[in-house]
Amino acid sequence: MHRWMRDFHTPSILLAECAQRARKTKNEYYQKKVEEATSQNIWSFQKWMTANRMYMSPPLDQGENTPLAVIHTEKCDTLRSHLFPTPSHLDDEPEPNMNQDHNNIEYVSVTKREVRDAIFTAAQLNVPGISGLTGRAWRWAWDIMEDAIYNLVRLCADSGYHPKIW
Repeated sequence: MHRWMRDFHTPSILLAECAQRARKTKNEYYQKKVEEATSQNIWSFQKWMTANRMYMSPPLDQGENTPLAVIHTEKCDTLRSHLFPTPSHLDDEPEPNMNQDHNNIEYVSVTKREVRDAIFTAAQLNVPGISGLTGRAWRWAWDIMEDAIYNLVRLCADSGYHPKIW
């Protein structure tokens, strides 16, 4: 195991103190900006949330007698090889049993109440996912299209199809 992997979870007091100072300075800066906000400049704060940020990760050690991984693809390959190593081969690998067994748990279709509870217990103001919908939007949609949403979710669950966008 490489040194960077071994020390990955070791806490650094100096690093923690630097991060805390930076967080405090950043909080003070933004608090001052908010206190000085007026009706003329309040809309400029929108760019705080939409800024395109790019953070560079440090070079990664790939092992002895190997240069550091600097470009993105090299870093991905290094992380993949260390975090997801090739599984070892089993000599007596058991065959999967695809036959019906009386001990198997019987599948029961989802109920309308379960779908409703899932929608209404989710956070209302969460960040929109790939679908672009927040929890609140799903609640509004449920009020209008309760049966359609329930049937769609039930049919997807029954058939084992789960759209990636969800």
